[in-house]
Formats: sequence, structure tokens, C-alpha cells
Amino acid sequence: MRLTRAYATVPHTFTRKLWPDLAVWNRDLDRLAPPEIIRDLAQHTGVSIQRAFGTTLRAYEGIVFEALIQNGMTPWILPLQIWHRLHLRHGQQYCPACLDCDDPYFRRRWRLSLVTGCTEHGLVLLDRCVHCGAPINFHRAAYWIPRFTSCHKCGEDLASTVQKTTKLDLQELRAQRHLQYTISRGFVDLPDAGPVYSHLYLLGYRAFCRVLMSSRGRCALVDLTRDHDLPAVDMKNHVEENLDFAPIALRRHVLLAAWKAFRSWPDGFIEVCHRYGLRGSDFRRDGQILPYWMHFVVQRNIDRPFYCTNVEELTAAIRYMDSHDIRVTPRSAYHLLGRASAKTVDRYLEALQAARVAHPRDA
Repeated sequence: MRLTRAYATVPHTFTRKLWPDLAVWNRDLDRLAPPEIIRDLAQHTGVSIQRAFGTTLRAYEGIVFEALIQNGMTPWILPLQIWHRLHLRHGQQYCPACLDCDDPYFRRRWRLSLVTGCTEHGLVLLDRCVHCGAPINFHRAAYWIPRFTSCHKCGEDLASTVQKTTKLDLQELRAQRHLQYTISRGFVDLPDAGPVYSHLYLLGYRAFCRVLMSSRGRCALVDLTRDHDLPAVDMKNHVEENLDFAPIALRRHVLLAAWKAFRSWPDGFIEVCHRYGLRGSDFRRDGQILPYWMHFVVQRNIDRPFYCTNVEELTAAIRYMDSHDIRVTPRSAYHLLGRASAKTVDRYLEALQAARVAHPRDA
């Protein structure tokens, strides 16, 4: 877009001259990143292929997510919902203070759903024009408009609202710094788990966010963010448990709540799960796979597996009832062992036969 404006032309003409066989503006260009465009931009702007590739969302592979999905939703990437070269969803975020400079550009991290604030200026990100509410379509700002940071619909400058933009809560700022530092570093150190790759850490983080957005976890979500000055969110109007489809106001609640539970891992996480009755099955719904560092903690501290009585215990119980002239039945045998009822009758019969063979009763 900056090259287009430098040549005083329109984006569609510029790309059609350079890449006549590629469909550019009716695709999510940051996500798909065609190799031809990366190669040509690197060659004609004097930068390396690696640096040009580093401006795309695909460069987040192995850092934010394991692999970018070509035809579908990739975790943590905000969808644009493109229709006839127009972005219908509010998937492009921005910080007005960052755009209020001599050479403004839209940061790559602003397309991630886990980024809701600017750690440099301490401001909450915006995802629409504050004047008309339109989604950000900076590629449709014509070259004769003074700045390509202007709204394509009403023409107002997106950077003109710095003074009116909400400041981040202190703990929310810390949460954003933690997440963004994890991405830049590529790993995070966890107690009892050691260094964990950032995309695996964010996989577990995302699983907990999903639980917080579910009906069983909303009580925890409300309580964990109750003491913070965050905008009220009507959860009844949002039934989707995918963080990438949530409005920025809801994502602020969820990410802050998750950070408060994870900041003293694993004790804080375990305490939140026990306090609000979260179960291991809540984290594994619909075939959700947890990374090992989180699976180990959930299995050891959160899961409540059903204990199945073994044959040796049943045999000992039957022998005890025989010696005390207590009528032996499946119900009485399991009740003696502290179980409510007989779950496996076959196992009881096996134990009964073993007890009778070893100590036959008089007829």
C-alpha cells in the first residue's frame, strides 16, 4: 500500500501490472502471502527474502500456531470475511498512537486475537472507525486521500482519536506484555515443566480461554475480571466459544482472566478450577487435545476418574462377609468397599468364584 501511494496509483492497478495472474485484493494477503509477491517485493525494495517473509502471518508458524491453515480458520488469526474486495468483519485492529507518526503502517501482530492492547503506548486497540463504525479497509483508501490511515468510508483519520482511546488496566497491560513477550521469545519457562515452546503454551492458553467462554466457565470469567474497569459484555449475544470471532471487549475479559489464572502456574490454575467446579472433561470437549505440560496438571489435579474395584478387593470383601455371616450380593459387596453399586457384575462373579474355591462355605 505504501508503494502504491508512492507511485500515485490505485492498489488494483499496481498489483495487476506486477502480478497479472494473481488475485490479490479478494484474498487475505497477509495470511496467504504468495511466494511471487514476497520474492518481487524483496527484490525491488532491497530487503532479504527472510525480512519480507517476516511481515506475513505465515511467519508465525511454530511461534503462535503450529501451522497456518490455507482453506479454513487458523487459531489466533482474526478473520476478515472478504466479499468483493471488502472486509466485512472487524479483523484488522490498530493503535491510533502508532498510526500517528510520520511513516505509519499496520503492525502484523494487530491481526492476532490474543493482542488487544498496545504495550508501547498502553492503549486498548481499536478494530473499527470510531466515527462511522466501519471495518478497517486501508487498501481502499485512494491515493488522493492525505493518509492511507483514513477510513475508506467516511474519510476520517484513524489516528485522530489518540486522546479518546481507552488506556489499558495495569494488570491487563501486564497480561499483554506477557503474551507478546512469549511470542517474541518463542518459549516460556513454566514451573515443573521447564521451557515450553510458545505455540504449545498458547495452545493450552487457548484451551482455558475456551472454557472461560463456555456456560460452565462464565462464572469464573465474571469473578476474575470483576475488580477491573472493563466494558460490560452481554454473553447472551455471543454463543460462539471461538476467541477469534469474539469482539475485542470480550477478548479483553477472557485474556485477562486467563492470565490471572496462569500467572502462578500451576497453583493458581488449579485453585481456579477447584473454586468454580471446572472439570477435566471441560478442557477436552469436541476432541480438544491439550499439550502435555497442561494435560499432566489437569490429569493429576483436576480429573476425577471413576475408580473401578478390582477382583482382589471384591474377593477380600466376600471372604469378610462369609466370616461374619453376612449375605453376599453384588450390592452388599460393593457397598462394603465404599462403592454405590455394582458397575461390573462379571468382576464380582469372578471374585465370588475365587472366594468360594479358597474358602468353601457349608451348605
